Amino acid sequence: KLQFLYLIGTPRLCCKMVLRGALLLLAYAAAPCRASCVEYYAGKHEAAVAPAKQWCAEGAYFTYNSPANEGKAAEVFWRCRGGAGAAPKTVVVGHGWPTSSFDYAPLSAIFEAEGYRVCGVDYVGAGFSDKPQAWRYHISDHAHTIHTFLLRQNITEFAYVTHDEGASVGLALLDTYAAYAKEARPYTITHHVILDGSVYLPLANLTKGQELLLSNVTGPAAQYLIPPGLLALGMAHSVYSPPLDAGAVAALASVFEYQHGPHVFHQTIQYLVDRKEHEDHWLDVLHEADVPATLLWGAKDPVAKLAIADYVWANYLHSRPHANATYHVLDDANHYLHVDHTRAVADIILQELPQ
Repeated sequence: KLQFLYLIGTPRLCCKMVLRGALLLLAYAAAPCRASCVEYYAGKHEAAVAPAKQWCAEGAYFTYNSPANEGKAAEVFWRCRGGAGAAPKTVVVGHGWPTSSFDYAPLSAIFEAEGYRVCGVDYVGAGFSDKPQAWRYHISDHAHTIHTFLLRQNITEFAYVTHDEGASVGLALLDTYAAYAKEARPYTITHHVILDGSVYLPLANLTKGQELLLSNVTGPAAQYLIPPGLLALGMAHSVYSPPLDAGAVAALASVFEYQHGPHVFHQTIQYLVDRKEHEDHWLDVLHEADVPATLLWGAKDPVAKLAIADYVWANYLHSRPHANATYHVLDDANHYLHVDHTRAVADIILQELPQ
């Protein structure tokens, strides 16, 4: 059985990863990295990667100048599809680590069929966005990326669905949102959905692989020893219930391969440091917010344990002064519940969203 491979599984797998990763380093070092995802997929014709290739083709890029990186620029991937009219009902989706907005492809299809416009952004360092090495990756900077995107796209009203790292990005954006006087807000968040996010780290169950990557001693080297295919396969058998099939594994691996995504994992996983520093404040913001909220969790999640959801519900959402909240648990769902239990997740969210 493959362990939760946010990097290291069994010793045998670890050895395979080291050997294959070392061999790939030479090829990766010489490969061009700044091509768009459309250019990247141009030579890939395998049927298995078609869903990821299509997701890429439906998106576009904008240039993001990061305040956390002295205004340095990165190309950020975004995708908006569905909806009708000048002001369609909009759902903005926020992805987790180490994946991307492509996680939401199954859920987006349902929302779009229901008449919603669905918009997703890949944070810098993830998915089809740029992955610069010399970059300070912060949750607050990801939140600023989303804020910038909303203003650029003139999205004035939306429901926000967040997962994993995206849950913390969502709380940071909610903090920004709450800082505005109500009448001066540049947009309105109509509903806030949190899916399986380790928003309270003392109750999280970090894997050995995550700890290796997080460390400033082992992380800088470990990130170069992660073959995307093995990473996708390990995740398929540990954080999805039922496991992903071979086609879905290939599509996920193709997203990881874009600009050699694992090569910035040491930097991008530092979001856990941000989360630890700010989690109490952000949960206070969630409690005080005037945005209705839905907490939706997979009971089989091995990392963002159900105890986190229970803690957040009991201490921050059960009794809120300014907005209501609901709590749902899917007994057979895992960490990526919006992928492996898409219909059930969609039905709950659609029921909660303002009509």
